[in-house]
Amino acid sequence: MEMCYDGALVMPSNYVAMDEEEMTYVEGGGTIKLNFSRDFLRDCLTATLSGVTGIVCGIIGTAVGGSVGCIIGCGIGAALGWIIGGSIARSNIKDGATLKIWIPFIKSKTYNIA
Repeated sequence: MEMCYDGALVMPSNYVAMDEEEMTYVEGGGTIKLNFSRDFLRDCLTATLSGVTGIVCGIIGTAVGGSVGCIIGCGIGAALGWIIGGSIARSNIKDGATLKIWIPFIKSKTYNIA
């Protein structure tokens, strides 16, 4: 098939010139979309705060009462963190969140994380 074009080539004002090698890196790719539910985010925050308070209370318990103090401190700290973290998470996280990531050489996909 022979192509013949005699007129001037008119390009849009916002075009970007690139060579053939550069085009091989631009073609393709897709977006990974992660939808995090509100409950998932709340549970993550609750578990994080529970772990942090458990560790802190375990360190304090070790300083006060040795290994028994550490075990008791970790348990009480984790429970306290779960209560506080749950309360903070429930009052501050009202909606879910979406994370979009572009990755070359894949097809677009959406994942719902409950």
